[in-house]
Amino acid sequence: MLMHSAVSAHFVTILEGGDFAEPAHRDLFSAVVALRDRGQRTTPDTVIGELRRRRSPLGAETVHAVASHAPVEAVALYYAAIVRDLAALHRKPSSATLEGMAPMPMRGFLIDEDD
Repeated sequence: MLMHSAVSAHFVTILEGGDFAEPAHRDLFSAVVALRDRGQRTTPDTVIGELRRRRSPLGAETVHAVASHAPVEAVALYYAAIVRDLAALHRKPSSATLEGMAPMPMRGFLIDEDD
């Protein structure tokens, strides 16, 4: 959402703040959504300002690091769907821990098996 404002509308239909396991990712997502909802640009600098306004512990270094590692636009929505799907699995009572989660083959993404 920091680097691909053209697809940010899709992100908010796929994800919500609670989908992120890391508090830092939730804070960052919430700040970007707040800026977007107010009609402001979601550049790294405006997001840093919003995080400061919210007294978030996230610093400028973190925001710039996230922005520099953003996937290309074509892949960004794919990653958002992965976050959404993993969040749904974590919400299931039987998968409260990683040990309780069923194995999920993600060929070509996390493992190097293309057979």
